[in-house]
Amino acid sequence: MAMILVVLCSCSPAAPPTLRSESGRHIYTNSKHGYEIRYPEGFDLWATGAEQERDGATIRVAFKDYAAPLPVLDIQVSPRTAREKFPSVDAQPNGMTVSAADVQVNGISGRQAQYRWTASGDLAFVEIYLEGVIFRFYTSTDIPDFQKTEWWAIISTFRFLDR
Repeated sequence: MAMILVVLCSCSPAAPPTLRSESGRHIYTNSKHGYEIRYPEGFDLWATGAEQERDGATIRVAFKDYAAPLPVLDIQVSPRTAREKFPSVDAQPNGMTVSAADVQVNGISGRQAQYRWTASGDLAFVEIYLEGVIFRFYTSTDIPDFQKTEWWAIISTFRFLDR
């Protein structure tokens, strides 16, 4: 019986993501994909993707108990994106203007593209590309300065774990 237990334990999947709280923030740690992110009270985080693939390769952060589908932050950590694959913002999507800038997220260099509706100038969505991770924030309200929002504060807590 002990031998069967040893065999079964050695075949178990990687440790599940952990969730703990510290200073009013929840901390989501995913050892399989090697990252951690923090988010405040009033927000939820869950793994997305196909049923069998909800292992934290992609996650979503949104307001807790909020009926509207937006705003929402989607995060993709696998497959890891190489910097040379970051999209160019040379082409403007129909009805939108795009502005791009280099950014630092928790010590990681990246590129941010903000997409605004041409007619109103309102922010539609933001994409942030770091070495190995993509953040996509979608909104239904105008945000004059994305980097002064709670959403940016959440993104700023992202870090890869030491392996």
